[in-house]
Amino acid sequence: MIRRILWLMLFVSVPLAEAQTVRITGMVQDAQLGAPIIGAPVYLVGSSGLAVTKENGQFALQDVQAGTYILTVVYEGYSSESDTLVVSGDADIENNFSLHPVRAAGEEVAIRPQTGDQGAKQNFVLSPDQDSLRSELKTVCACFESAVGILNDAVLLRKKYENIEQYQRDREAVEQMNALLALWRTAQYHCLTEFGTELFLESACNRPDEISDMRGKLNSLGIDT
Repeated sequence: MIRRILWLMLFVSVPLAEAQTVRITGMVQDAQLGAPIIGAPVYLVGSSGLAVTKENGQFALQDVQAGTYILTVVYEGYSSESDTLVVSGDADIENNFSLHPVRAAGEEVAIRPQTGDQGAKQNFVLSPDQDSLRSELKTVCACFESAVGILNDAVLLRKKYENIEQYQRDREAVEQMNALLALWRTAQYHCLTEFGTELFLESACNRPDEISDMRGKLNSLGIDT
C-alpha cells in the first residue's frame, strides 16, 4: 500500500508558490503651482524599475517584488526627490512627489502652468560650465567621476564654515555653492535620463554608495542636494 501511494505521488503536480508583487503608482507635480510634470523619469533604485510621468503627471511601476527600495524622481530645473519604500505583502503603494523649482548661478527657471498634453514646462538656460559638462558625460564612469568631483568640492566649500549661519552670511560662498549644485543637478538629470538604472550598478569605476554618502554628508551640513 505504501509503495502504491509513493508511486501515485510521482504523478501529482504540486503548484509552486508564486512570488507576490505589487504596483507602485503616484503623481509628480510642481510644488508651487500644483501643475503636473510630464516626462519626468522615476527610478526604483534596487531594481530595474523605471517609469516616465504621463500627461497628467502620473507614473506606474508594475510587478515590484518584496524588498526595500529608494524611489527617485529627477527633472531638469527642479530639485530631485527620493523616498524609501518597504514593499511587503500584496498591497499596492501610492507615492506622490512635489518638486521645487531651483534657481542657481547660470540658471533661469520660468514655469508656466499649462493643461492638456503640455503640462508644466520650463525654460532652462544652461551656463557655459553646465553645457560643457553635458558633453563630457558620455559613460557611466564619467558620470560617477563628475558627480564625485562636484560633490567633493561642495563638501570642502561648506566645511570652511563652522555652522550653516556663518556659511549663509558669506554671499560669495553661497553663490559658489549654488553654481556647484547647478552642475550637480545637470549631471544628475543628464546621467539618469541617459543611462537609467545602470547608474545604480556597482563596478570598478562606479560606486553609487560613495555618492549617496557624500550627499548624506552635505545634507547633514545643511546643504540640500
